Amino acid sequence: MERGQMLEPKETAKALSATSSGYYSDHVDQNEQVRLLNRLANAEGSSQVKQDAVLANPPDWKTLEKAGVLPAGLSAVLSKINPLCLDEFAEMLAADPDLVRALVALVRLEGNLHTVQYVLTVLCEVVRDDSSKYEALCSAVADSEVFEAFRQLLEVANLDSYTADRAAFLLSGLMCRARSGTFSDNQVEYLVQGLLHGRAANKFLLSEGGRLDAFVNLLKIDGYRPMIWDCRGFPELVLRNLSLTLPASVLYKAMFCVWLLTFHDAFLPQLNEKGIVVAVCVVLKESRVEKVIRVGLGVLHNLLKCDASVETVIEQNVAQVLALLEFEKWRDGDMYDDIRLATSHLEQKIRQFNNFDRYCHELDKGQLTFSVLHSEKFWRENVMAFENDEFRAIKKLVKLLDTSTDKTTLAVACYDLGEFARLHPAGKKVCQQLKVKDRVMLMISDKDREVAGEALLCIQKLMLNNWQDVAELGK
Repeated sequence: MERGQMLEPKETAKALSATSSGYYSDHVDQNEQVRLLNRLANAEGSSQVKQDAVLANPPDWKTLEKAGVLPAGLSAVLSKINPLCLDEFAEMLAADPDLVRALVALVRLEGNLHTVQYVLTVLCEVVRDDSSKYEALCSAVADSEVFEAFRQLLEVANLDSYTADRAAFLLSGLMCRARSGTFSDNQVEYLVQGLLHGRAANKFLLSEGGRLDAFVNLLKIDGYRPMIWDCRGFPELVLRNLSLTLPASVLYKAMFCVWLLTFHDAFLPQLNEKGIVVAVCVVLKESRVEKVIRVGLGVLHNLLKCDASVETVIEQNVAQVLALLEFEKWRDGDMYDDIRLATSHLEQKIRQFNNFDRYCHELDKGQLTFSVLHSEKFWRENVMAFENDEFRAIKKLVKLLDTSTDKTTLAVACYDLGEFARLHPAGKKVCQQLKVKDRVMLMISDKDREVAGEALLCIQKLMLNNWQDVAELGK
């Protein structure tokens, strides 16, 4: 993968929309998507308050120069930094490699935490606004001991998360943009292991959002993805942060990590096995944060390349979720087009998977859940297939009424038997021979409201010839 270019905040919505509209083209350039979509979550809440406080109190550059920490003459240059106009500072960095090296050297000032925080904050803000500015940093520190400077800082015991988050963000950003050979594979792996397990040794004391920020940077590189995915604890880190109980910024970063992982086809079955696909579906169902939903649509597109993931997406009723999302109020009008495109693509997959064989596979497991396999559309398209093997599938449904203790399974079985009776030319006769009505009548008084309701509807379908007229009347 080419080195990613971070997106300007004002371009974020446009970039995500461009990516979404390209979901269904085989010619979408993954590298371009990464360049467009990598401007992600910023610090929020208390972290923003801390950042404002840090930037409002610049270090005493003259004192640092007199102490020999800064090269002669740089204090005058640094005194011109205006946190409200970082474009000028970015130009200064690009024009003066010595200035970059001096700032990186200040990261080693463990005894002067405020100076370290100020330097990290300013550098982070420069590259967050325009990641092309990483080029100036990378060229200036290519031959320096930049890794050691950041490693020593991240290993400081009891280091606050504000400082650790920004140190890891900068180091990971340099790793994914520096020329080949600047950082060894061992150094990258050391950072990954530190992000995952350093806290146990009172090192790498990042926040969850900070860890995800660093991984978002690293996962932009194809070659890093397998190593990161195989590290113990990484899938669990992503999964636990795909939670609606967490701040939207953290959820967004976790979802974006998943999006980057889904470009590696070998990971798709594993994402499904580890429950990450289900978690993504739940987020799509419950979240209404625009940026979360937008990147979630990107995840969904890539997941549909894997049959196992498609099964999960269908079982989680994501098609219905997309239909509901289209009626939400989104600030960006392009969201509606993105949702409709996602719906179209998913419907294509559903048509491929929405078949009698899948139904029989679920029936053999003896555990039924409401999904596209248990809908009027499915029954209209597949009802005649239930004649196979002398109505073997219908007989299995009837048997479930006698043997299953799962309330959802019983409710679904009642629904399916009712649809069979209604839509198959001989449906009522077959159900009569199998004594379906007698069994279902016993379930009308079930304490579970869903079971009782579906049982009642089933009886009505068994007994009424003009069910469609009755159904329309009841609406």
